[in-house]
Amino acid sequence: MNHKAIKLLRLFYGAVVSAMTVISGLLLTAACLQIYRSGGEQIYTPERVGAAFAPIAIPIYITLALICGSFLLEFFLPAEKKRAKLQKQYPLLLRKAYERADMQICNPELLAKIQKERNNRRFVLRLSLVIWVIGAAVLLPYACNGKNYSEELHLATDSIVAIILWWLLPCTLVPTGFSIFAAYYSRASICRELELVKLAPKAVNKPAAPANTTDRKIFYARLAILGIALVLIIGGYIAGGTADVLAKAVAICTECVGLG
Repeated sequence: MNHKAIKLLRLFYGAVVSAMTVISGLLLTAACLQIYRSGGEQIYTPERVGAAFAPIAIPIYITLALICGSFLLEFFLPAEKKRAKLQKQYPLLLRKAYERADMQICNPELLAKIQKERNNRRFVLRLSLVIWVIGAAVLLPYACNGKNYSEELHLATDSIVAIILWWLLPCTLVPTGFSIFAAYYSRASICRELELVKLAPKAVNKPAAPANTTDRKIFYARLAILGIALVLIIGGYIAGGTADVLAKAVAICTECVGLG
C-alpha cells in the first residue's frame, strides 16, 4: 500500500472508532440513567445492571473490538513517514510578512482584497460561535424539562435515547462540523492573505517593530493564577476543607455509586 492509501485507511478507521466510542458512551449513559431512575434501596444490583446493559452489549463489544483492532492496525501497517520539517505557522508568517511590507503605499485594490479576507475570516469564526450558542439555547431548555422524560421504567431509556438522537446529536454535531469547516477556512484565508501581503511594496528603512510583550503578559498572568491557586489551596487546608472533600468523596463512593 502506498503512503496515501495508508493515510486514508487510518483516517477512515479512526473516524469509525470515534463514532462508535461516542455512541457507546451515550448508550452507557442512558443505561445508567435507567438504573438510577428504577428506584429502590439497592439499585446497583447485578440483576438490574445486567438487565440494563444487556440491550447495549453488542455495540459495546463492537467498540471494544474496534479499539483492539486499532492496535493491530498500527502494528501491521507500515510506519507512516514523518515529516522532517515542522508544519508552517501561518499566523506567524503573516505577521512577519506585515512587518516587511509597507502598507502605507500599498495599492488600494490590494488593500481591499486583504481587508476582504480578514472580514470573511472574522465572519466565519463569529458565525461558528453563534451556531454553538443557538445549539445550546435549543438543547438545554428541552433537556432540562423533566416532562420530556418518561416516568415508567421500561420507557425511560427510550425517552433518553430519543433526546440523544433527535436533540443532543444535531445540536452538537452541526456546530462541531461548522467549527471544523471554520478552522480549515481560516487557515486557507490566512494563506491567501499571506500571498496578498507578499505583493505589497517592501518597506525601506522601516523602523523596527516594538518588542512583542504578549508572551510576557501571558507569563505574568500564569504566575498570578498560580499564586492565587496556591493561596486558595493553603487557605482551604487551614480551614479544614480537606476533611469535607474526603467526607463527600466517601459518601459518593458508598452511597451514589453503590460500593457500600
